[in-house]
Amino acid sequence: MAFVSGLLLWLAHPLPGLWPLAWVALAPLIVSVQRAANVRQAFLRGYVFGWAYFAPTCYWTGLTIVGWTGSYFGWGALLLLTLLAALFYAGWAVAAWWLSRRSEGVWRIVSIAAAWVVMEWMRSVGSLSFPWAQVAYSQYKFLPLIQAAEVTGALGISFLVLLMNAGIAEWWRNREQPGTRLWVAGSSAVVLLTCLFGMVRMAQVTDGKPIPVAIMQGNFDYRNGGAEPLQKISAYRALTRAAYESAAVKPELYVWAETAAPGDAFNDPGARAALQDLTDRYHGAILTGSRVIDGSKETNSALLFTPSTARPQRFDKMGIVPLGEYIPFRSAIPSAIQKQFQFFESDLTPGKALAPMPFVSPSAGPVSLGPFICYESVYSHYTRTMTAMGANLLVTPSHDSWFLSEAAMEQHLAMVVFRAVENRRDVARATTDGISAVIDGRGRILARAPLRTACFLLHTLHLRSQITLYTRFGDWFVGLCALLCSAAGLRPKASCRSDLVTAVDA
Repeated sequence: MAFVSGLLLWLAHPLPGLWPLAWVALAPLIVSVQRAANVRQAFLRGYVFGWAYFAPTCYWTGLTIVGWTGSYFGWGALLLLTLLAALFYAGWAVAAWWLSRRSEGVWRIVSIAAAWVVMEWMRSVGSLSFPWAQVAYSQYKFLPLIQAAEVTGALGISFLVLLMNAGIAEWWRNREQPGTRLWVAGSSAVVLLTCLFGMVRMAQVTDGKPIPVAIMQGNFDYRNGGAEPLQKISAYRALTRAAYESAAVKPELYVWAETAAPGDAFNDPGARAALQDLTDRYHGAILTGSRVIDGSKETNSALLFTPSTARPQRFDKMGIVPLGEYIPFRSAIPSAIQKQFQFFESDLTPGKALAPMPFVSPSAGPVSLGPFICYESVYSHYTRTMTAMGANLLVTPSHDSWFLSEAAMEQHLAMVVFRAVENRRDVARATTDGISAVIDGRGRILARAPLRTACFLLHTLHLRSQITLYTRFGDWFVGLCALLCSAAGLRPKASCRSDLVTAVDA
């Protein structure tokens, strides 16, 4: 049952994208864990689920490492990642098993869902964390539901999905007793009320001042050395000119992808002059990704060029990617192994501070961009902090061609949708070869570019100033869930209920 649950939950995520399955996928797992005779059995069932879920959902990690290193080490890395990630689900299973014996009815249903929220939050903590494939992200197309993320963040949506599954499990285990369907009805009512709240909020969200934006997708293959600097600037110059000439309302912001700038566009006079020339010629700010080298340190940065300025603004990426932008514990890995697996020679340096990038739009007035670069969209605190600091428009240059997987690209886009809803900010997303997109503060994908195509998107976004509960207070809901788990665990131990004994005997 745990294995089947893992596969069903994988099918709810992109690319299968059968998102309604998430609302029933975890019920077999919960029943299986509650039937466990002891802690060891609960742990193993949670571990089996984690492996069955995580391996197919994140198979692209192995594909990516194999593609970039030319070594089958990537599949070993996928196996190791899966085995480690499965430990979190095993830990949740132990907590769910224990809470099921300390509580009953509503307390049991709520505490199981709350424990899942705490577990997913723990997956996002630490420098080597990997909070990919949270249950909530499977629901990114279910717009009425995900509006609640402005209150609880994405983890609140995970809670609702688990609440429904726990309600179904409670009904199934006690289905021969009268009134047990109330557990499913109660969970459904909470989800329905959340959707009604979302529909009201979608109608209430107001648009701020409009700003015309152009998003560039260069479609470069960055393997085997990638594109030459002259190729990149020529391609992006052509896209920028085409966007300017075809737009009825001329763009005032052009967003290029991560590392789209030729060379070091911050320190190299030639590259900087080329970007500044485009900014002046087309009368709009250009935000582009660029590698920046300061002595022995190299950063992955976003640069903002504005008309008639001497030097661009700079934001250095803080959430750098393990094994992609730095090698964890590099000093402990023998040089022969590093050479065998073609590790890059030096690590990128993470940025030290978050700060919006301001400029003045001719039509919209003061604009404060909140950049978050590629992998930073996996972590909600980057966009939340930028928004709290005054960002009224979010931009995310990304480099998704390194995934080598359409499933990973779609999963990544799903997370950006949640960052928009959590903060009620429009998002302009420019990627190397997909999926560039325009997302509004309601989480609607207003436009998206086709994969592996050199193209641009033209759209009018809106500057928003409202501050959501989540932006203001962050992951307060995780603390509430931890308290709920504690309260359920501290309740007087429930007597040996016949349903549990029957389940174990079965």
